[in-house]
Amino acid sequence: MTKSIFIFISAVSFALAQWPSDPDINLQISKTNISYGWDFAATSDGNNGVISVWADTRKGTQTLYAQRVDDAGNLLWDSMGVEISVDSLQSFSPAVLSDGEGGVFIVWEKNIGSGNLYGQRMNAFGEKLWADTGVVICSATRRQSSPKIISDADGGIIITWTDNRGAFGTYDDIYVQRVDQNGIAIWPKNGIMLHSNKGEERYPEIIPDGNGGAIFCWWTLGQSIFTQKIDVNGNLKWGGGKRTSLLPTNYPTKTMVSDNAGGAILFWSSGQDISAQRVDSSGSLVWGDTAEIVLDFIDGAQDIPNALADGEGGAYVVWRDARPGANNAFIYLQHFNANGDQLWTPGGVSISNFNTYIPTPLITKAPDNSVYIAWEDTRSSQYLWTQRINPDSSHHYQYGGVQTAKGVANWSDHKIFTTEEGSMIAVFSDGNDIRAKKIHPDGSLGTVTTIADNSLIKLSGFNLYQNYPNPFNPKTVIRYYLTRASNVELTVYDLSGKEIKTIVNTKQASGDYKIVFNAENFSSGVYFYTLKTDNQTLSRKMILLK
Repeated sequence: MTKSIFIFISAVSFALAQWPSDPDINLQISKTNISYGWDFAATSDGNNGVISVWADTRKGTQTLYAQRVDDAGNLLWDSMGVEISVDSLQSFSPAVLSDGEGGVFIVWEKNIGSGNLYGQRMNAFGEKLWADTGVVICSATRRQSSPKIISDADGGIIITWTDNRGAFGTYDDIYVQRVDQNGIAIWPKNGIMLHSNKGEERYPEIIPDGNGGAIFCWWTLGQSIFTQKIDVNGNLKWGGGKRTSLLPTNYPTKTMVSDNAGGAILFWSSGQDISAQRVDSSGSLVWGDTAEIVLDFIDGAQDIPNALADGEGGAYVVWRDARPGANNAFIYLQHFNANGDQLWTPGGVSISNFNTYIPTPLITKAPDNSVYIAWEDTRSSQYLWTQRINPDSSHHYQYGGVQTAKGVANWSDHKIFTTEEGSMIAVFSDGNDIRAKKIHPDGSLGTVTTIADNSLIKLSGFNLYQNYPNPFNPKTVIRYYLTRASNVELTVYDLSGKEIKTIVNTKQASGDYKIVFNAENFSSGVYFYTLKTDNQTLSRKMILLK
């Protein structure tokens, strides 16, 4: 069927949006309405989009599914999501990481009598690269939970988790395993224990050490925060673990980022103050030998810190703050240099003081060194709000932020990512389904494609999108959209202009088309793909890297 769209434009540009531009309307990623809204994870796809993994019960038991969203807000995989593990066992608590090629690594807990850890890798097309049911990460007795993953800088991943295999399950310990790009475990079966403590060890965090290994932090009952480093060969570098917080800390919220020198910067709170410490590459404390830095000297409770490395050895940290005058919570932000000096206003820069319930403020960095802060508050219904802070600590948007997305129910969590052009994508749960929203550097919402004209125009013909992934090896997806039926030719040319393959040569109805181009028989290099319809031609460049 032929589709014609008429739009009047008067001295302005026309915007076609895939991402919703209305704060009350969100992009729906999961469409089952039976999702476990609290049990999801998300990561960048490495190409200005995102990949989300969630649990739902459409099969009767809790099963994990994945979806990829491109930078224009299009769902690239099956509209209902791609199943991660083809079996009938309960799966939950996913951790995810981009594989750098448009795909994703996933580690999760699978209920096999007790909770064991499994892993899967999906490519850019949503195809499983490991076993259909996933590969075993740890099958030790009792439960393994709360997995976290990072890249090993060699195509694989390093995973850490809380482990209850100890005597009679009395205490939890912290373990680690490294898995290569093919899903094969590199270190000893069921992992390496990170510490020599004999007590309750929980809630590990992990970051790359810059040399193929990893740095960890975790909480020890009755003692406080401990750290450990492991090299690329699985050798523990800091003995049985280093005590990093010298003051007893109970059930802390904590966050850790790289110091760009083989060490780490940590922030934590037990609900009263935000403390900070830097650990160098040898495990020594940098910001005070006998005590950590207390970030906020203001009375009242400060908690839930989230940090972001500044790329110069320092860090940004955002937190929830109930200083005097706050019946619920405010949000503050601070910037530390590598020496532990506070670079902005003592006590932090105020992000929001609307005195509403705020679960968790998050932070991410834009290419221009500004930072985005996103949080949920209830000043007017249940909305996600966003603020952008310039490198000089000034507010880029109006004070209080931009109303970004409305939730249907209480949001249990949200994740945020930045794109190459400086936009922010938020992925969140509304309590039932997984949804997303995109905000641009100027604070506007939606995806904008402009058509400059000052008259009545008729949108006809087609749109040819950039292939993904790009660069690629050996497969990539070429997507195009026809607004009306047409004869279509989709052809690939080399750099000299020689035709090397015709992919499509037929008449097609209006609609959205996705074609997989397999270049396994072609050499690395720059290629062009050209789409011809009855009255238009458009070309784009793609790069094959083998």
